[in-house]
Order: sequence, then C-alpha cells, then structure tokens
Amino acid sequence: MKIKDIFLLREVKGSKVIAGKNGLNKNVSCIDVIEVPDVTGWIKEGGFYITAGYAYRDSEDKLEYLVRYLIESKASSLGIKLGRYIDRLPVDIIEMANNADFTIINLKTKSPYADIINSVLTKIVHDQSEFLNNILLIHEKLTEAVLTDDSTSTFLEKLSNMVDIPIILLDNNMNVIFSKSGKDISKDLNRVVLKHLTGPDKDKTGIYEDQYGQARAFIITPLSVKGDVRGYIVMISDKNMQVMNAMTAEMAATVIAIQYLKQDLIEENNKRIEGNFLYDLLSGNFVDEYLVIERAKKLGWVVYRKYFNIVVVIYQRSYNLLLDKKNYNVNERIFKEINEVLGSLDGVKTALFSDYIIIFCPGELYEKASVMCGRIEKIFANKFPQVEFSIGVGRPEENLLKVSGSYREAMESLKIGEKLWGKGRTYLFDDVGVYKILAKLTGDDDAKEYILSKLGPLIEYDKKYRSQLIRTFKEFLDNRMNIKKTADKLYIHRNTLIYRIDKIKELLGTELNDEEEVFGYHMALKLMDLGIL
Repeated sequence: MKIKDIFLLREVKGSKVIAGKNGLNKNVSCIDVIEVPDVTGWIKEGGFYITAGYAYRDSEDKLEYLVRYLIESKASSLGIKLGRYIDRLPVDIIEMANNADFTIINLKTKSPYADIINSVLTKIVHDQSEFLNNILLIHEKLTEAVLTDDSTSTFLEKLSNMVDIPIILLDNNMNVIFSKSGKDISKDLNRVVLKHLTGPDKDKTGIYEDQYGQARAFIITPLSVKGDVRGYIVMISDKNMQVMNAMTAEMAATVIAIQYLKQDLIEENNKRIEGNFLYDLLSGNFVDEYLVIERAKKLGWVVYRKYFNIVVVIYQRSYNLLLDKKNYNVNERIFKEINEVLGSLDGVKTALFSDYIIIFCPGELYEKASVMCGRIEKIFANKFPQVEFSIGVGRPEENLLKVSGSYREAMESLKIGEKLWGKGRTYLFDDVGVYKILAKLTGDDDAKEYILSKLGPLIEYDKKYRSQLIRTFKEFLDNRMNIKKTADKLYIHRNTLIYRIDKIKELLGTELNDEEEVFGYHMALKLMDLGIL
C-alpha cells in the first residue's frame, strides 16, 4: 500500500496533503495512533501515524520533535486532525517535512480512529495477499521455465510479458544479449547502467531521466555464476518499480545463472571428451583406427584432411604475480584470446593442456602459419606483456590420424629455437634447417669431442680469464665476419673487437681464410648453443 492509496479510502475522504507531496509513493506497512508526547522507541519504519494533536497543543517544540523523530525513524506519514487542538502547522515543520519528502496529511474526517485503522489495515493485508499471489505465480512460471528447459530468450520474453515491464539481458561486457523494449535504450544503458554498477551494492534501483526527457525507473541485478559476474538483468520502465519487481529480477537472475551453469557443465564435459580424444591423437595412443575415426566424426572433425599443429607454451613462473582470484586463470584467459583471434578461420580447433595450447589447423592454412603466429605474439605483447611464451609450428600431415607427427615437429622446433634464440618467438620446423640434424647429436660423445677439438683453446681461455671470446667468435661468424655489425651487436668499440679477433686467431692458430675451416668452427658453436657442451 502506498501513501497515495490512503486518499482512496472512504473513511478519510476529503483529507488533503499539507507537506511532503513527493513522498506519496512511499509504502505503508502499518498504522497506529499517537496521543502521548513521548513516542521514543515504538515508531516503526513504514508506519502511518494519526493524531488529534492533544498532546502537542501547547508546545510547537514537542510537535516539531515528533515530526523530526518520525522522519528519523523512517515512518511513512503523519495524519493529523487540524482544527480540533491544533489550528495549523508551523512553517518550519512544513519545510522540514518537505525537505525530507515526509508526507503530512490533514485528516478532514469525522470517522473514528478504529474505522480508519481497520480500513488501512484491510488495504495493507489485501495488497500483501495480492503481492504474495503474484510472487507465487511468478515463482511457478520460473519453475516451469527451468523444468521445460526454455532458452534464455524465450524465458525472458515470457517473464517480460508477465510483469509487463521491459527486460534487458547484458553480458559482462555490457553487450545486449536480449532486449524487450519498445524504445532505443542503448544510450540509457551507457549512461545509467555503467554509472550505477559502481559501488558496494549488488542490486541497484533508482530513477533517471532518459534521452527523451522522461523520468524512468530501473532495477539492475547481477548474474553471478560460481562467484563470477557473467552479466546483468536490467528492468527499465515508465512505471514505478515495486518490491515485487526487484524480487522478480533476483529470481530471474537465479534461473538464468542456473542455465549458464548447465551450459558450462555441458561445455566442460564436451571439452573433457574432446581433450581425451586429442591427447590420444597427439600421443598416437590408439589401437583401432575405426574407433578413432568414429570418435573424430562425432566431435565434428574432418578426418581425411591435411592438418598441422601450432604449439604455444606458457611459462607459469613468469606470471605468478598476475594471478587474480576474481579473474579466470591466466592460461584460460590467453586460451580464450587465441580462440577469439583464430576462431573465425575455417577448420581451426584449439585445446588447452595445462601450460600448452595446441592449435589444429587445416593444411591449406600452412602458408599463413607465420601470420597466424604473429597474431598470437601480439596477444602476449598487448594483453599479457609479463608472460613468457614460445611458439612452435610443425609441417602438415596427410590426415588427422597422422597429426601427431606435426605435433612432434612443433615441439622439436620450439625446443631447438629456444636453445638457440630464446623465448618469445615463433619457430617453424621448416626454418630450423641444419639445427634439426644437430639436435639429434645432443649427448653424443663424438659431438663433444668435435667441439673441444675446434674451440678447446677458447673455452679454456674464457674459463681462466673470465673473458667472452666464445660469444665474440659466435657473433663474428653469425654476422659473416663483418667488424662493424659485430661490434654494434656486442656494444663494444671496433678496436676492442679487432683485439679479440686477433686473440682468437692466435689461440686457434688460424687466419680464418679457409671457408671449410670457418664452417667447422661455426658448426661447433651451433652445437654449443644446443647445450651439447
């Protein structure tokens, strides 16, 4: 029951508002009589209090205290019979009530208090009964929506028609997923929703002026799934929002959260099934090809098509400080970003295995592999600059059943590339070149002997004098024995470099004039890069 509804009752016919016209939409939860000066302790929030003013007839201060105390106690209204003991209200009291939107009514009625109280209580009980019936009806409809497995859009369509209020569903990026509104509210959403979602309160209600200059009421309720806010339900209406509307929004948010949770469980189960399949595929761990083919078809894979793998490895130690309980795990966030960038490419599928993101690409995209990996590198550079990573790319295999070969090549190129050039880059198996052969010599005693036979004097000299002749020699050969380029690369003066080169020639007993001899030194240095010595 609202204060304005009081004037519709026969028992208070002819009564008028003295102060607080802006408070007529406040709820009335109870009614009582005040005929004693001290009311401390028994005023209730939402109460409508009536008096003849006998206890306050000789003191404006007592009357002012009464009104102030009613306002502080969040009472809804005061009804007073003027002309019997109090002729008029002082201006100060009227101003105080107006400022607080506290309604004071001049009860111009001869009805006894008992009749007024009975009439108001009857209205309150009737409204509460109607409210409970409406809530029960909405609850039944919501339950029905859950049991019949309606889509989110169908459910919100029914709910909007039921409460006769436009409903908007937003995702957590404020994009509109569903809207049942006759007006363009995009500007309202930007001005109102974003503004009112700040602060500690979860549910937001209020009134604002829309782009057409019309006063509108709103309710904003977050959709929370496992502690993560996945979106918002927004009700915007020309009508005043009732408590029932807020409860409806909360119940609707619960239903949609359950729908989201069901979708998550289905997706997680599908990912688990596909993850197991991909694990078997990459490891070559399958006995019956027919069963593998059937599993692939059920998961939407084209079996007899060329595929190659891109492997992205993420190093956890580099981002421990980035972990945030309010956000997804960093690996999952990176995985999501990569999906958004590459997901539009036909036939591309991705999988996350702990610190590895495996990307399955149709063979016809191999020519674009460098471009695709460049996009992935930009994701790390722009959104995860503190996270270390590397990318390896294998060659296309004949069909899905043989894709494990491409996976092994991607891992091998990644391993070789990191040893030679470090992390944060893309390494294609085709570009690793001679290092593929050298990598197979890792741990070979002959390879170690070869390195020592070629570079032994430099290695010993560096150990003894803590110099950098090996590094200098490597840069010198990598830069095709160009003095200027090598000096720039090492950030040293050209004379310093010339001194070092002369020392290297002296220790090795060579003038570096023979191409085959230089190739041998270069080979030994590359073997060292691979960690053989």
